[in-house]
Amino acid sequence: MISLGIHLNNRAFGVVLPFHSTFLMLGFLTVGVAVPTPGMVGGFHASYKIALTQVYGIAEPTAVAAALACHALTNLPVLVLGLVFLGREGLSWGSVARLAEAPASPAPETPEPARSV
Repeated sequence: MISLGIHLNNRAFGVVLPFHSTFLMLGFLTVGVAVPTPGMVGGFHASYKIALTQVYGIAEPTAVAAALACHALTNLPVLVLGLVFLGREGLSWGSVARLAEAPASPAPETPEPARSV
């Protein structure tokens, strides 16, 4: 499904590549989001742009626009669904913040297993 999203995103920007090209792009994206960047921002976009420009010869402005759109389109549905489920559980931003600040309850103690002699 991720590859299909990338493929359709590319097509929307006029980047006509075979479907299997998205698997290589996924490899680039995996490395791009794993590499530490300042503020953890930009790794996805840079790796998407590098894959399109350096591997497939796509013009840089098109590659950058496709990267920004793909990032937004792949994260937006997750964000919206997360907010829907947050509301379904009766939670709010404030209650989630309070839960995050609450001290963790200690793990229940488990009795030691009986030792055989």
